[in-house]
Amino acid sequence: MRAVRLEHLRQLVESRGAVEVDTASTVLGVSRETIRRDMGELAARGFITRTRGGASALGFSMTERDLEQRQARNQAEKIAIARYVVDRLIQDGMSIVLDGGTTALEVARQLGGKKVTVVTANIPAVVELARTRVKVVIVGGELRQRSMTASGPLANDMLLQFHPDIALVSGPAINAAGGLMDSYVDGVSFKRVMIDSAESAYAILDSSKLGQRSFVSVCELTDLVGFVTDSHASAEQLSEFEGSDLDVHIAEV
Repeated sequence: MRAVRLEHLRQLVESRGAVEVDTASTVLGVSRETIRRDMGELAARGFITRTRGGASALGFSMTERDLEQRQARNQAEKIAIARYVVDRLIQDGMSIVLDGGTTALEVARQLGGKKVTVVTANIPAVVELARTRVKVVIVGGELRQRSMTASGPLANDMLLQFHPDIALVSGPAINAAGGLMDSYVDGVSFKRVMIDSAESAYAILDSSKLGQRSFVSVCELTDLVGFVTDSHASAEQLSEFEGSDLDVHIAEV
C-alpha cells in the first residue's frame, strides 16, 4: 500500500513539475504529515527534490518548458487570474507590458473589450490581440522557439523606449527570500527591464508557484506592487508573504 502511494506521489510531482504538500495531500487523500514523510523518502532515493513546502521534479528548476506543455498546466487557474487582472487592475487608456508567460497569454485573450495599448514580445499573445481592437506594439529580437517569444539585447533595447502603466510578469516560482524567480537566464533581463520601465509591476502566477524556488532571481518582492494568484492558494502558502508590503490579490477559480 505504501509503495503504491509513493509511486502515485512520484508521478504527481513529475507530471506537474512541482507540488505543494497541501495539494498532494488533497489529491492523494492522505495527511500532510504522511506526504512530508513520503516526499522525504522519495528525495532520499533520488526521485524528486524537496523544496520549501513541497517537492519538485528533478531538474525542474533549471528547465524552460515548451509552450504547449506550460499552457496545459493549471489552465483554469490561469484563466481565473487573467479575468481578475483585466477586471480589477486594468482600465481603459492604460498601457500594459506582457511577458512571454502563458498566464500573460490568457490576459491577452481577456483584453478584447478594453481600450488599451499592449507592449509585448509574446508572439501567441500578439496573434490573439490581432483579432481585437487593442493597440499592439510588438517587441522584436531573437525568437525562442520553445516559448515563442522574442528575446535578447535587441528586445531589451527596444523595450527601454517604453514606459507603460503596468507590467504583468510571470515565473515558475516566487518566495519571500528569493523574490520572483525564473528558470531561463536569458529571459530574466527582459523581465527586469519590464519591471524597471513600468509605473507599477505585478507578478501573475498560479498557486503552484507560491513558495517555490527556481534557478535565477528576477526581482525582489520590494520591486513589485503585488501579485495575483488563484483561490487554491493555501493559508500556509500565503503566510510566507505576510511580512511584505505586497498587495495580494486572489482570483476565484
